[in-house]
Amino acid sequence: EQQATLPEPPPLGLELTSDLPGNPPLLKLGESTNLRVLTNLAPGQISSLTWEPEIPGCDNCLVANVSPVRRTDYLVTLEDANGCRSTAGLTILIDNNLRVFVPNAFSPNDDGINDRLALLAGPEVTQVLSFRVADRWGSIVFQQQNIPPNDPQYGWDGRVKGKPASPGVFAWFAELELAGGRRSVVSGEAALLR
Repeated sequence: EQQATLPEPPPLGLELTSDLPGNPPLLKLGESTNLRVLTNLAPGQISSLTWEPEIPGCDNCLVANVSPVRRTDYLVTLEDANGCRSTAGLTILIDNNLRVFVPNAFSPNDDGINDRLALLAGPEVTQVLSFRVADRWGSIVFQQQNIPPNDPQYGWDGRVKGKPASPGVFAWFAELELAGGRRSVVSGEAALLR
């Protein structure tokens, strides 16, 4: 018979963090962030690591890249070689502010500066479903459908039926598809200068 005192093992440390600032972290719609698992275990001491919701291609990974389109609660469960388990969570909030810019004036004079009226947007805009320009009487003078954002070649060159339009103020309308499949309609005015 022998008596022994076994020291208590250190508690299983686990934390889930993000590259984003804030508590809870705030991610702009259409962007991504890395989630990091912080633990006091060496990689060889980890028996399993599971993510909820499941992250494709991320089995037992300590860093996961995610692009949620709505508020998401992430949970990670870690089990060590002795069968001890710990769970940590992190909520990612989504900033749904739409970043869209269309110049309020353009000069289609082929000088390479502001020659086309085009829609510029943040990564939350995945596609411009329609971009239309109307004159002051409401007649459509330009129309494009299913175009990528941020590409001036799809913008209006200031011509109507092949002829240069007269200077003036024109209204523009755009229907946008956002990350996650949601749609939004934006509009504004732009002055054509010659």
